[in-house]
Amino acid sequence: MNETITLRPATMVDADILLEWRNDPETRKASHNTVEVQMSDHVSWLSRTLGNPDRRLYIAEENGEPVGTVRADFADGVWELSWTVSPESKRTGSGETDGCCTSKRSPRTDTSRSKNWKYLVSPNC
Repeated sequence: MNETITLRPATMVDADILLEWRNDPETRKASHNTVEVQMSDHVSWLSRTLGNPDRRLYIAEENGEPVGTVRADFADGVWELSWTVSPESKRTGSGETDGCCTSKRSPRTDTSRSKNWKYLVSPNC
């Protein structure tokens, strides 16, 4: 297993795979909202998310293949991080690297925001 995970910004092209991951039964169990999401609602959410200056959505890739997603939301002066490991990666072990659940504060590239971070540990790591 390659231990290098890269992040790239999500786009509308990622809608199908993001919805698949979101609606995975194990992911839904760990979500605030456990209801299965319909495609039309998901596309609307993704469009709003990609246009929201207080939210960043990334696709995590290992060897060029998508293995999860990372989202950063800015509110109350802090960035809140949340992430999902794809169901396939959970089965193959890609999401089981130490970095998944022991993430440390990362350097920021957007210096216009506070450097305060709040981490949420995803139960599906």
